[in-house]
Amino acid sequence: MTKGDAIERGFMPALRRLGQGLLSLPRVAVLGLLLGWSYLMLWALTLPSEKLEGINYLKSWVSDLGHAPLFGVWVLCMVPLLPRRFEWVLLGKRAWAALLALTLAFGVTSEWLQSSIPGRTAAWGDVVTDLVGAICVLWVVSYLGDPEASEAGTRSRLLWGVVACCAAALLATLSV
Repeated sequence: MTKGDAIERGFMPALRRLGQGLLSLPRVAVLGLLLGWSYLMLWALTLPSEKLEGINYLKSWVSDLGHAPLFGVWVLCMVPLLPRRFEWVLLGKRAWAALLALTLAFGVTSEWLQSSIPGRTAAWGDVVTDLVGAICVLWVVSYLGDPEASEAGTRSRLLWGVVACCAAALLATLSV
């Protein structure tokens, strides 16, 4: 293997390869992935509540934190459906607005469904965590499409994304 054939290491090249893999899928496969993930999310978000004595903040926080990756991956499943420039998607203001509006609608709908399950309640903090997870994914995807993107910039965005998701989940936990 020559030096030119070596696979780049780091988060940025790995995420770009993942993105290009998603972008190479046929539209029908992307729709199947999106529908399958949507079903999995609804199933997970509508599970019956466990009976707890008192409030376990750590368990609640972990549960609330789960909303961020669920909705982040959900938005990621929609990214390949967007228009493209060269080999990456165009994530302009309209795409951001549309994807975040869909996230908000699905988040509110899932909370409404949860409120119909005995022992479960709807929580606005969960919807905020849903949106933060989606925003973080879109932020990283947008950055990865920039030819000037760097490994340090990618790592920084990933770190700040995790911090933002953890903070949103903490807000959701403490707002109950």
